[in-house]
Amino acid sequence: MTKCNTEQLGFSFLRKRKLTVDFGGGEITSDSGLLLVRQADQSLGLLEGLASCIADRRDARYTDYNLLTLLRQRVCQIVAGYEDCNDADFLRKDPALKAACGRMPSDKELGSQPTLSRLENNVTQEHLYRIGQWFVDLYVRRNRKRKPKRIIIDADGTDDPTYGDQQLTFFHGYYDQYIIIPCWSMMPIPAR
Repeated sequence: MTKCNTEQLGFSFLRKRKLTVDFGGGEITSDSGLLLVRQADQSLGLLEGLASCIADRRDARYTDYNLLTLLRQRVCQIVAGYEDCNDADFLRKDPALKAACGRMPSDKELGSQPTLSRLENNVTQEHLYRIGQWFVDLYVRRNRKRKPKRIIIDADGTDDPTYGDQQLTFFHGYYDQYIIIPCWSMMPIPAR
């Protein structure tokens, strides 16, 4: 049996609250690694930057969750292996996911499946373009002193085989089969 020398880990992203991971037992979640994801995100500011690229068209009077919290919830669910929004209805009560999204376990539940689906459907081509610009700007800011000799951008389609007469299905010569090509990869880039 492996013995862990660390008995506790502390996290600093919840303001005015102390969050400690204790390996001695008690209430258990299988997704406590999300706390490390949140700590990394806090130091890099990735999700705050992405949220700044997406226009939130919702009426704040009728919303329970801000865009950043929903984005954190969705990304954390994907990182934890829950790729469907359907999993949100079960996970919205999970203490580790709530903590990773900036809420205490006793706080209100996170967003539901319909709420996260609306978030995903709200993202437009223009938002995706702004996110791409933001990543390029982030890269340039972080690498001002050490300029790379070469940058490789891999823009190959995903090998997602299709069967039958599905929309957006095209033959891909490299994979020698019909695959789905997302429409965003074929759309023109908007002018600045």
